[in-house]
Amino acid sequence: MPEFIFWVLIALAVVALLGIVFEEVIHVNKAQTVLFLGAVSWILLFAASVGTAQHESVEHGLTENIGEIAGLWLFLTAAMTFVAYLNKKGLIETAIFKVLPDRISERKLLLLTGLLPLCFPHSQTILPPPWCLSR
Repeated sequence: MPEFIFWVLIALAVVALLGIVFEEVIHVNKAQTVLFLGAVSWILLFAASVGTAQHESVEHGLTENIGEIAGLWLFLTAAMTFVAYLNKKGLIETAIFKVLPDRISERKLLLLTGLLPLCFPHSQTILPPPWCLSR
């Protein structure tokens, strides 16, 4: 495999990181930026590995990951469209005002948003903290 491909992949990773940092400036969602550049990286790696000893390994990795990337892309597009629709209709703002008390400090809101994800771990192998289990 050509040595320059590793530098290209590192450059794409840096561009993806910059896309995340400057999300508000470039007006492109960070998840879409990372998924797109991740897919481009896999395609470049696959194309560069043709005829080398690593080709079979790269092909196996691409086959496993491209489906996940496509699924994430579809999910994010559908979810963002749905949330934009709900936001346009004012449902999100209404739900927030019904759930949260009339006056909540920024400190309490930050604490709530920081602790809430701990109750819903993303992996089934990680057990939630005892205070989140209802018995």
